[in-house]
Amino acid sequence: MNTIIGSDCSLESMFNIIPGWTSRFEINGKVFGGDIMLHTIPTLTWQIETLGGVRNKRVLELGPLEGAQTKRLIDEGASEVIAIEGLSNCFLKCLIVKEAFGMDRAKFIFGDFCNYIRDYTGQKFDFVMASGILYHQENPAQLIHDLARITDTVAVWSHVADINHPSQEEGSVNANGVIYSGKIMHWNNMRFVQENYCASLSDIGFWMYPDEMRRCFKDAGFNLIEKQWESTPNGDCLLFIAKK
Repeated sequence: MNTIIGSDCSLESMFNIIPGWTSRFEINGKVFGGDIMLHTIPTLTWQIETLGGVRNKRVLELGPLEGAQTKRLIDEGASEVIAIEGLSNCFLKCLIVKEAFGMDRAKFIFGDFCNYIRDYTGQKFDFVMASGILYHQENPAQLIHDLARITDTVAVWSHVADINHPSQEEGSVNANGVIYSGKIMHWNNMRFVQENYCASLSDIGFWMYPDEMRRCFKDAGFNLIEKQWESTPNGDCLLFIAKK
């Protein structure tokens, strides 16, 4: 990334440091970032309401993207949000949003959240926000099983595999000796060429079949509070809260 020289000490200058924003933010009547108000989307609202609110709760957020969802959690009263982001462009955008909104109760960490969760030995989180990240993992099933060790509640929105999808190959993953089936998505090195890339940290993602994802959470000790099945132009989705 080329060095950019700041001049007018404005929010516009700060948001313009990194191109290719997805999230839209409004500050004092001015619009910054991209086109989508990600912090107000209905799926996030449903998750917060189904959780009974997030006030005074300690949250682990996986893949915060640009910090829009983090901002909503802070605005709703979360006592602390630790957000792990593994893409450098997204991580830097999160820091810009944190500074722009003075989000002192949010802590952004740069790295692979799978490693963070695997090595975590602290107090359990009140809940983990896992929206838009499971289908980007090489082995989402192992991540689900690992989450069961650090929290009793997980908020999930995820694409799932369609048996009729022509461009995905059949595959399976192993978690704690249990096999789960789905389809393999190849990202074709998009992270090296796409300015606003925000998918997998590797070149593949594994999309679990819907019933296989449900089974995996149940195997890990969770029960599901599920909303209706959703379909988007990019594929079918599940939206649910997993609770022990």
